[in-house]
Amino acid sequence: MAKLCFKFKLPLAVMAMGGTAMVGLLGASAPIASAAASNGTVTTTAPSTPTISSLDPSQWGPQILVDQGTIFEGLFGYNQQNQVVPKIASGYSVSKDGLTWTIYLRHDAKWSNGDPVTAQDFYFAWMRQLNPANSQAQLWASVLNNVKNAYQYHSGAVPASQVGLKVVNDYELQITTNTPHAILGELAVSASMPLDPKVVNAHPTDWYMPQYFVGDGPFVVKSFVPNGTLTLVRNPNYVGHPGQVNEGNAKVINIVPGTTVAVEDFMAGKLDVAMVGSTSDLQYIKTHNLSKELHEAPDYSIEYLQWDNSAVASPYDKQLVRQAIAEAIERQPIVQSVLSGMGGVTTTFATPGWRRPSTKRGFQKT
Repeated sequence: MAKLCFKFKLPLAVMAMGGTAMVGLLGASAPIASAAASNGTVTTTAPSTPTISSLDPSQWGPQILVDQGTIFEGLFGYNQQNQVVPKIASGYSVSKDGLTWTIYLRHDAKWSNGDPVTAQDFYFAWMRQLNPANSQAQLWASVLNNVKNAYQYHSGAVPASQVGLKVVNDYELQITTNTPHAILGELAVSASMPLDPKVVNAHPTDWYMPQYFVGDGPFVVKSFVPNGTLTLVRNPNYVGHPGQVNEGNAKVINIVPGTTVAVEDFMAGKLDVAMVGSTSDLQYIKTHNLSKELHEAPDYSIEYLQWDNSAVASPYDKQLVRQAIAEAIERQPIVQSVLSGMGGVTTTFATPGWRRPSTKRGFQKT
């Protein structure tokens, strides 16, 4: 589970951060949420390395802290129970063969400039990533990892018309996958966020700078020094999904350059939120009367053992051998003794809250 120190107890918008884990275990770091100080300002930190040099959601880096759910909002996102829930989407349907997903968009969602958020905005952002000229795109970090012919188009092997993405109308989008696959969780991650085509086309290299930035999340960019401090303020045109907690009470979020002594900076009052990244920090918190300020949430990463299914015969080719190894691994002692509680046990390829119709078999049965 993620371990986070907070000075206040009021909820804020979610910012996601990756983490580490061990075989068959849930990850140990996850979404950051914080609470506003009395003046409505929250200060937190980015990872110490690498620094935030861009806010482009198609590039894998620390900007995912703010891209998914904070300055951008995708078709799906996370609620306070870490469940995948609709955000820009109003609903969806799946074809009988499990290959085609039709996503229906809310009609009231807006960009920070007041324009409506449409299916074309998602299509534009995703095709921009897939463009063969875009060598920086990380397709695996989005729904595109499972879209039909996505990698083939990205490599130049097929035309754009053969990619499994289709805009039906302004508020209806179809996604066709290579194989039956549950995609809702992948629609919540940073590289699945939409972009405003007008702004990106007008300023292709620096569209995310404050003077140009347009987002559809609860916050917008007020100031940004690449590799320095990022300041976010409330988006006055934000319309969240009805019936959900879409934003908290913070008015300003300052994300400062990373530090290797986050807990010490928290104790010194330099940070309102600190990610607990080591077992030694966790033990310090537990032994210095800080447990009441410690919050935790599941991470969306899983570590597991995998065998090399090559042409060379191996004992691991036998299912019973793999099942025996899976049964022999004592996961809970690893979580408690090795990770000092900074993790969780799982036997499926899904973390708590994710809809997982295709992952219920578990490790022991494969």
